[in-house]
Amino acid sequence: MTPEALRNKLALGTVQLGLSYGISNTSGKPSREDAFHILDRAWQSGINLLDSAEAYGDSVAVIGSYLRVRPEAHFKIVSKFIEDQYSLEDKLSSSMNLLGRSHLYAYLYHRFSDYQVGKNKSFLRRLKTQGVISKWGVSIYGMEELRKVVADPEVDLFQIPYNIFDAAVEKKELLQEAKEQGKEIHVRSIFLQGLFFKKPEELIGTVKGLAGPLTEFRRIIDERGVTIMEACLNHALHNTCIDRVVVGVEKTPQLDKNLAAVLPDFPIELVRKLESISVSDTTLLNPASWKVA
Repeated sequence: MTPEALRNKLALGTVQLGLSYGISNTSGKPSREDAFHILDRAWQSGINLLDSAEAYGDSVAVIGSYLRVRPEAHFKIVSKFIEDQYSLEDKLSSSMNLLGRSHLYAYLYHRFSDYQVGKNKSFLRRLKTQGVISKWGVSIYGMEELRKVVADPEVDLFQIPYNIFDAAVEKKELLQEAKEQGKEIHVRSIFLQGLFFKKPEELIGTVKGLAGPLTEFRRIIDERGVTIMEACLNHALHNTCIDRVVVGVEKTPQLDKNLAAVLPDFPIELVRKLESISVSDTTLLNPASWKVA
């Protein structure tokens, strides 16, 4: 793929626009002005999809405010919802009003448990038939969830963590199967919430369990003259099963660095070497399990 086509696979994650988020986030939530600069740069650089959620603070409101002053920015928008006491119809209507849009590219269950219960599946089917959404699906985490989603012919799109430490053979095989079925695959957490940028000796709490793999990762990329960002980003971008790679930033220069890190080639032998790094405690691949106090 050309560098332009690879950059077009990027999607801008917007949790940072609504919350202070990530283990390496030292600047907190960006100001409205900074958020608008980030969105401007994304659109001008060929990024045409925003990933958001009702649980991302005021991210949806920030995006809506931006779109009102930049109507020419025709971003596709993916949003995610959580089942609660409010009707999904009301929640969607509220999000649409904030965005100033009558259509979402995709609407996803934010929690796999809600997807399993399936309370609103008929409503999502109707929204798709009516053209209010193009696709529906679910955000997932583990392998068992991935197996079930791949086996569900109705799921159009799913989002899943994927990074150098979290690319087991079975996972890659299931992603290939999903791709062959025509499902759209979005991956997130390619930097493991910024952990790859930490020095091994800086890790605290249970995250210290990743110090060994992180040391090996740094040794490999140093030998090959590849930066941390280049390794993490291109490992995902060059996987032909993956449709979108979701990246989030707090400042425009971070987005510029992501865009500049896209490489036209990423050797398969380097991919194999990176994916051979062993993580003994796989529970640490889910940041929700981290205890850093």
